[in-house]
Amino acid sequence: MTLRALLDARQNSAFAEGGVADIEVPMAEVDRRLAAMQRGLVAHDALKQRLQQVGVTPPDKLADAAWKAHELGLVGERERRNLLFFNREANRAKHDHALPF
Repeated sequence: MTLRALLDARQNSAFAEGGVADIEVPMAEVDRRLAAMQRGLVAHDALKQRLQQVGVTPPDKLADAAWKAHELGLVGERERRNLLFFNREANRAKHDHALPF
């Protein structure tokens, strides 16, 4: 997969032929990272809905929402630990600079 495959016509014209937009990126690694980010986003949205159901303004961050839900008894200890794990994995997927892209 290349960045060029994801660009519209206007964006495409901004990138030089043979440049960064044309570098092949392994999709297996992209898919793994996207899955981790998606899991974190869905977990956070679910927690936000649950907190709103009990009249609590949900925190902006997944980790904070997990702690708040646990504090209120909305999730158990194992759930909280897994939610924090999902948060770490999503952040690593977004920000891990050891990856080749």
